[in-house]
Amino acid sequence: MGFSRLLKPDLFFNSIHEIDADVLKKHGIKGLLVDLDNTLISHEAEDLDDCSRAWLLQLMRSGINCCIISNNITGRVKRISNDLGIDYVGGALKPFRQAFLKGIGRLNIPDSNIAIVGDQLFTDILGGNMVGIKTILVRPISMKERFWTEMIRHLEKKIKGRMGIPV
Repeated sequence: MGFSRLLKPDLFFNSIHEIDADVLKKHGIKGLLVDLDNTLISHEAEDLDDCSRAWLLQLMRSGINCCIISNNITGRVKRISNDLGIDYVGGALKPFRQAFLKGIGRLNIPDSNIAIVGDQLFTDILGGNMVGIKTILVRPISMKERFWTEMIRHLEKKIKGRMGIPV
């Protein structure tokens, strides 16, 4: 698989809120690894907003198993996951395979029925493609980023443009 293919998401949505259980099931997805920061919650927020909480709970009620996967190592990841009653992988070091494989194992679903949803090509999409699961890219919730993420976003914009993904 060429490097450019490793960065290409299978699906793109403007927001997680455009993704529902019917869309996932149409693509054979029964389990979802969900990035936390800037996908489900902004970096600066401590708790999920009501819309994001409702979105995730609705997916789970519809039979989609979920696991949060985050590079963040703060207690916030554990607290949010525990509050929702779902598993998590913190300090994931995405895009490295180990955390993706751990999250896949926790979903207890065949790899062919699992997707990652996230806001970054070089962490979420690259890692998901490297382990062979479906990948879903969403726009980041907030434009406020950490310094190193801002630098990566400039490169991402060029790559997205070449792939025909809105920037």
